[in-house]
Order: sequence, then C-alpha cells, then structure tokens
Amino acid sequence: SINYAEKNTLIVEEKNKKEITLHVFDPLTGQKQFSYILENADSEYNYSYQVKKIGNELVLTGKISSYSSFGFKYENATGLFKIKLSENGDEVFKKYFLWEEAAAFLEINKRGKLEKGYRLLAQDYFIFEDGRITFLAEKYKEGYNILLGVNVPKATDFVLFQFDDAFTLQNVETIAKDKSKFSISDYLFSQPINNGNDVVFFYRDYQQDEVTKDKDWVLGIVKLVDKKFDYEQIPMSSDDFYIEPYIAKEGFILLREYNKDSAHNKIRLERVNF
Repeated sequence: SINYAEKNTLIVEEKNKKEITLHVFDPLTGQKQFSYILENADSEYNYSYQVKKIGNELVLTGKISSYSSFGFKYENATGLFKIKLSENGDEVFKKYFLWEEAAAFLEINKRGKLEKGYRLLAQDYFIFEDGRITFLAEKYKEGYNILLGVNVPKATDFVLFQFDDAFTLQNVETIAKDKSKFSISDYLFSQPINNGNDVVFFYRDYQQDEVTKDKDWVLGIVKLVDKKFDYEQIPMSSDDFYIEPYIAKEGFILLREYNKDSAHNKIRLERVNF
C-alpha cells in the first residue's frame, strides 16, 4: 500500500505475516532509494505509525504494542516511539516512550489506563519542521448503548503530549469537553500552518446552557503556535441556525450555515486568528 507521497518522496509499505518493510522511491525517476524493515519476528514491538519528511530525513512516529505475529493491537499499546531515517535509509535516531513515563503529568499506568478506566484514543500526530512531535488523543472507554444493545466507545477530554526533538516529554495539556454524542470521536480535522512549524486543529463539543439546560454545539479551535498552546470555542448552533465546518486553505475555515429561513443559508470562508 502507498503510505506517503510528498516532497518528491513515495513510500510503499509491504506487509506480510513475517515483517513490515518500507520501500522509499523517487517518484520522478521511479528509482528505489532504500528499503527499511520496520518490524519482523525479532522486533520488540509492533508499530502503528505516521511518516513525514523533514529536510532529507524521514521521521516516523506513532504507538507501539508488545510484539505479536498478529500485528499492532491498540488495546495493548504500551507507549509511543520516534524513528529518524537518513536519506540513505540509515537509522539515525530511535527512541521509545512508555506510558508510565508520563506519570508526572497525569494519572496513567504502564498499560495506558487513565483515571476511571479511560484509555487514549489516538487522533493525530503532529510532526513539526523542527523535529518536535505532539501526540493528540482523546480519553475513551466502552459504554453500553441501549438503542443498539452493544458496547460503544465514547470519548471525552482531549490530551496532548508535547515532545521536543529528542523525544523528551515537555508537557501534557488536557482540553475538557463533554462526552461524544453522535460518533466515537469529536475530533474534526487539523491544518499545518506557518510552513509546517505550527498547527491548528478543530473539534466539536456540546455544551449545556446554565439557564435553559439546552445543549448546543460549539466549534473548538486549538492552536499550537510558537510552542505555545491556546484554544477558543465558537457557538455553532441555536434555535435559529446550525453551522457545519469544513477544512479550507491554510489559515482559513469553511463554514456552511443553515438557517430557519433557508433564503439566508450561506457558505462563508473565515480566517482563523493565530
């Protein structure tokens, strides 16, 4: 399968029962630059990963679980990892981060269990141009759905693990929000900004009015700019309107507004302040 296709680099993942190999090509010439075996029967871990090219190096990051011939198991994830490969495929950096190493920042055990039985549902890995990595997750656990008659995962607060280039944990931020209502996750999408040095991501949340007790949905906008964390929330529904957000060009968001009076429906392109 094609795993990555950016910056004049094409990565094809070859996967079988014995190993996972990444083949890196120059898409302009078709020449293979190198192959890298990510895991095989001698590996300590299975990997769930993302890739980004920074300069001439490839950066891989994601979750790890204790090795099994059945492959990565999210429920058995033991932590995170970062690998850097040179333009020749040499492994120039490799480091693992186990969940218990985050105990100074939040309540978590070596199996990734949080308070009240919650786990971390991975949503995104932001790999910045200076080598920093931010892991974005939601707290989730199984909950019984009366209508469906089955257990359905439901997510609540976001948790951001912020690592420096040496993959040392610098900070953990938590964004409180209500439990997801209409899907497993409230995460919408993200957008790199400032030439890949920063990022902004969007989510939905349902908040209760203190007076009417009605719940309307708000759009959460989280900005990681200049290594600083900030977020805001914008009302997106009321008795008179409902707004659906879509990803747009860098620094903007596309909003589709539905009104009680359909003659006033509109589509707006709005700038995100950062």
